[in-house]
Parts: sequence; structure tokens; C-alpha cells
Amino acid sequence: MTQPQTKLRAHAKDSAIFIVVVLVAVLAFAVYTAALTATLAQEVLDNAVEENTSRADAMHAVLNGQLSDEDFTQINTADDMDTELYEELQARLNQIRNMNSIRYFYTAKRNVDGQLVYVVDGFDRESAGSDFRRPGDLIEDEMVPYISQALAGQAVYSQEIIDSDWGHIFTACYPITSNETGEVMGVLCIEADMEGTYTFIASRQQTLVNTGIVAGFIVLGLLGLAFWRIHRIRAREKQDQDAIVEVNKRLQEALTESTEHAEVVSALATMYATILQINLVDHSYATIDSTPLVSSVVGKKGTIDDVVDAVLDTFVTESMRGQMAEFFDVSTVAERMGSSDTIMAEYRDTHGRWLQSRYIAKSRDAAGAVTEVLYCARDFTDEKRLELDLRDQLQKAAEEARRANVSKTSFLRRMSHDIRTPLNGIIGMMHVMDRYEDDPAKQVECKEKILHSADYLLDLVNNVLDLSKLESGAMELEHKPFHLGKMLLASLPVVETNASENGLTFVGGREASHMVHMNLLGSPTHVNRVLMNLAGNAVKYNRPGGTVKVYVDEIASDDNTATYQFHCEDTGLGMSEEFQKHAFEPFSQEGKQTTTSFSGSGLGLSIVEDLVEKMGGSLEFTSKENVGTQFVVTLTFDLDKSAADPVAIPAPATGVDVSGCRALLVEDNALNMEIAHMMLEELGLVVNEAGNGQEALDAFKASELGSIYFIFMDVMMPVMDGLEATRQIRALHRADAATVRIIAMTANAFAEDKQACLNAGMNAHVGKPIELAAVREALATCA
Repeated sequence: MTQPQTKLRAHAKDSAIFIVVVLVAVLAFAVYTAALTATLAQEVLDNAVEENTSRADAMHAVLNGQLSDEDFTQINTADDMDTELYEELQARLNQIRNMNSIRYFYTAKRNVDGQLVYVVDGFDRESAGSDFRRPGDLIEDEMVPYISQALAGQAVYSQEIIDSDWGHIFTACYPITSNETGEVMGVLCIEADMEGTYTFIASRQQTLVNTGIVAGFIVLGLLGLAFWRIHRIRAREKQDQDAIVEVNKRLQEALTESTEHAEVVSALATMYATILQINLVDHSYATIDSTPLVSSVVGKKGTIDDVVDAVLDTFVTESMRGQMAEFFDVSTVAERMGSSDTIMAEYRDTHGRWLQSRYIAKSRDAAGAVTEVLYCARDFTDEKRLELDLRDQLQKAAEEARRANVSKTSFLRRMSHDIRTPLNGIIGMMHVMDRYEDDPAKQVECKEKILHSADYLLDLVNNVLDLSKLESGAMELEHKPFHLGKMLLASLPVVETNASENGLTFVGGREASHMVHMNLLGSPTHVNRVLMNLAGNAVKYNRPGGTVKVYVDEIASDDNTATYQFHCEDTGLGMSEEFQKHAFEPFSQEGKQTTTSFSGSGLGLSIVEDLVEKMGGSLEFTSKENVGTQFVVTLTFDLDKSAADPVAIPAPATGVDVSGCRALLVEDNALNMEIAHMMLEELGLVVNEAGNGQEALDAFKASELGSIYFIFMDVMMPVMDGLEATRQIRALHRADAATVRIIAMTANAFAEDKQACLNAGMNAHVGKPIELAAVREALATCA
């Protein structure tokens, strides 16, 4: 073969190799570009989904616990859009949506027909147009699976971007549970617009394609040059090939760096309004993105030391300029960052907004020191205010917990003292009685002191229970007919007797009162409690030979109501001006000597104030130390139009003769059984006993018809309680089951306890400790 033929064949071979190499190179660039494009798209989408997931969780955290049952149960149709509940919730959702650049933010639930419907749409009602959804509108089909899963109790995030009628969106759905039942009431849904992300991806994909094409042409050119040089200089073949590999490597690195830089800047731009690239070596900077105001101060590029003062004066409030001057000092940034990737500072600007500034490490030298950073700044006023509000709430909660703990400790200390004092008197007097068992006069004296101590202890327990019910909101007022004159006639003699026993003069009373209307509707038990607490203090904090005056004046009336002033005055010890500031606080006591053996619990005035406030009245007082105190309680009552005011008030009944009548006494406590048995026999009753409700039911069933006239029933007993026993007795098929008088005799003494007894079928109620007068009154009402 001739040399030209050899050269021709070699040339043909090289040409074939060149064509194959070109085809392979084109295919490789095509595959690489496609893979890089897909990777970029997936990374951007993953970052967007992660960012939207975090944003959705933060929005859910803000609202979680603030949504109430009424936010779902009271909003059902478009007619509910005019309610204050809807408008407040819609405005709150819209505000949070705008703050977080979220497209849709709404609540949803399943209606009575089992369909998924909107409740409150957080879209702006003025600009939303047809996109706005009203209560009761059906949920779109693409959102049904997510909301259904959330209603099952699970927070749901879309695993893929949803292509809806409005474009590409990311969605998150959170179940909202009831604060009362713990059941899922509805769903809080967040839909983020992903169109910007897809636009960004398309733009970057096109950039990569263009870059790939350019790189392809460069590679083709280099391959052509290599082919030409192969034919010219075979000896330099390997050197040229190495050069091509090196060029390709540098092109790849440049392409990768350019892509990463673009992605970082793009991601930061979505979070920060201002981004500067700063060289920590020569202190130069270049503005990547900024607001017009920032651009007017720092420009496009320059030296950071030349603009720091202007930045401080323009953007930082005066009180924080020293702190931020240290943060902006770029000569110390590398040292402050160390191995950290970022450092951050917060400050208020001259307009009161909160800004966050951050340095992010961009590059480091061989020793690991930061040489270049990105400076980023953003307005996070709303987040900061929320943080400060939460901090205030935590501080207030901590302070309230501390006060509650102090109050509990103080309460236990006071209760220990106030309970032990009368108990000490009771136990002590019993020892004295044992010592003077042959001295009748001393025995009577000790018994009176024991009863006095027991009365004080009972009053203390009643006061503590009343205060507890008032503070918890469990105290319920009555609204029943009562006669004001009869109430005064029953209670004021007790005050008069108490005053006389303590060497005081009682004046006023029913005769000194001026009332036109007597038949009223209200809560007589609590009115009487207010009057007796005030009168009790007037007696207790008086001086020997002093006076107590209690009377009532009707000051106004119309066709439906009447207003009264209850006056309680004394010539006693009075209160100092300092103590008057705390007179109505629970357990407040000035420590003055009283006319009685005990100084009181310090709860009376606190209970009076709470009761008067609960009854819609007012309480005023004046007091001067060593002169006396005057209280005026003003209360308004509805008139009882079903009853006519009598001209005269009949005297209360003195009792009823029950001698010889058979009574069944039901009591599980042996000591209480013995006491009650003695009292009932003192009234002339013939008493049979039963240890619980079941025994009482069996005894009544076994008795002759009409032989048992009264049943005195305890409530809390083993086997069967008194309420159930009463219901079963009333349900018996015998003539006397409906007529036998059943009287509750129990320590359950609250108004609701009394009502529960009456609802069960009892005729009257007597509270423990049992007083003979109360038993006589109960017998008189049902005999």
C-alpha cells in the first residue's frame, strides 16, 4: 500500500473517529444537561416544599389553641358572614396570610350532609373576586383527599405539587380539635402558590440548556481543533487531550459554581429585602438586592467602612446604635463567626420597626477563616411582636403562678390557725368539764363556750366554701319569690340577740325601715348572707356599750322593679385609712381587739363584695378609726306581681305539735344518729332507725300503711344514697308513698344541694350541724 493510500486510510479512520466522538459528545452533553436540569428542578422544588412546610407549621402554631368550638359550629352558611365571630376570624386569617405570602388560608369541616365545605376563607374579600369562598361552599375535588385525611386526626402535607384550577400549589392541612371534647372539629388549610417556583425553574432550565449548548459548541470547536492538530502534530496528541480534559473540568466547575450561586441568591432574596456581598479582606462590598431606601444610602458597591455611619443614622434607633456599630464592624466579623456559618443581630429602626441582620459565610481561606460573607437584612416586626407578646404572657403566667402559690401558702397558714383556734377551745373546754364535773355552773359555762367555738368553726367552713364557689364561678343566684319584710323579721332578731350578748345596743330593724314593696323576686339566701355578714362585723368590731343599727330603705321603683338600700352602721373600732385599701381582700384583718372570743377569718367582706357584684348591686362604705363604720348596699329586685303586699306581716309560726308521730331516721354515722335521735325525741317523735338508704326503703316497705309520718333522710350514705332512696320510696305502689314527709338532714348545704333534694321528691331540707330550730321550721313547712 502506497504512502498516500495509507494517509488516506488514516485520514478516513480519523474522520470516522471524529464523527463518532462528535456524536458521543453531543449525546453526553444532552444527557448531562437533561440530568442537571432535572436535578435543579427537583432541588428547587424540594427547597420550596420544605420552606412552605416550615411556614405552614409556623402559621398553624400561631393559630393552634386560638380556634374555639364556636369558630366551627357557629359558622355554617353565607348568612353567618355578617357575624362578629366570622369577621374577626376572617380578618385574622387574612392578616396572617398576607404576612406569610400565602395564597389561600382557610378553615374547613364536614357539614351535616357529610360534604366537605369551607368555613372561613382567609382571602381578601375585596380583591379576591371569584376566588373567594363563602361558608358552606364545597371543597374542590383535588383538596378532598387531604382534608379527609386531616379530619381523621393527622396533619397532611402534599407529597407532590398539586396542579389546581389556579395553577401549581403546595398544600398543608392540620386537624383542629375541640378544647372541650378533644374531638376533631375541622381543618386548618394552607395553600402556597408555586407558580413563581415553576417560573424560576423554567428560567434556570433554559439558562442551563443555553449554557449546555454554548459548552457543546466550545467542546465541538475544541474537538475540531484537536482533530486538526492530530493531523498536523501527532507527537502532541496526548498533550492536547490533557488540555481538553482540563478545559472541560474548569467549564464544569464554573457552571456548577454559577448555578449554586444563583440558587443561593434566589433563595435568600425570597427571605431578605437587602443582600450585600462583602469582602472581609479589603472591606469592599457589592449590592445584590436591596430596597430603594437602602440603595439610596449604600449604592451599588463601595467600601463598607464608608457607609456604616450613614446606615446607623438612617436605620438604627439611637439607643441601639452602639450595639449595632459593633455588629457592623467587618474587621471583627471573621473572628466573631469562627467556624459558624452565620451570626445574627436584631434591632429597631428609626420608625419603630424590628429588623434582623445576618452575616452568612460565603468563602473561607486555607486556614478556615471567613474571607467573604453575604450580609442579609429583613423586616420581622410582626414576628418580634408575637415573640414579645408570648414572652409577656409567659411572664404574666409565671407571676400568676407565683401569686397563686403564695396565696395557697397563706391560705393554708390562715386556715391552720383559724381552724385550730376554735378546736383548741372545744378540746380545752372538754378537759375543763372533766375537771369540774361536780360544778354545774362551770359545766354550763363550758358548754356555751364549746357551742360558741363550734358556731365559729361552722361559719369559717361556710365562708371558705362560699368564697371558693364565688371564685370558681359555681355560685348560682336564685330568682324566686320572697317577702323582704319576713326576711328581716327572721334575721334581724338574731343580730339583736348577738349584740345584746356582747353588751351592745341594737337599733333600727323592721320598724326603722321604709319599704313600699315587699313581694320581690331574687335570691333571698344571698341577700340575707350579705346583711348578716355586715351585721356580724358590726357586732364583732364594736366597743362595750356601743350601738349597731341595721335598716332598709326603698329608694326607687317602677312598674317592674324596686331598688333598696341596706344600711349597717356601728359606733365601733372603725378602720384605718391604710386598711380600708385592703378591706375586701380575702383573709384581710387589721388585728384589732374584738368584742367576741375570735377575731374572724377575714373572709366576710370579700364574700359580701362578690355577692353584691354578682347580684348587680353596689357597695359603699365610710369608716373612721375609733368612731365607727357605715356600709350601704344598693340592690334592685324584680317585683313579684303574682302576690299582693299585705298590710301587716304575720308573726312567724312558733312550731307544730308532732308528739306521738312515728319518724324513720336514716343516718350512716353513729354519732350523728345519736344526736339526731335525741333531738327528734325531744320534739315528741317516736323514732325508728335505718343505717342507709336501702335499709330505709326496706323498713318503709315493711311498715304498716300510714304508720310512718316523717322520714329524716341523710344524703351521702353507703349501699344506697338518700336521693335514690327517696326516688324509690316515692315510686312505691302504696298510698302513703306519695304523702310521707321526707326531710333531708345532710351536710350538703349549698343551694344546688337543696334543689337536688327537692327534685328527688323530698319536702324540706335541714343542714348539718343540726339545730333544733331548723328542724322545727322544716316540720312546720311540711307537717
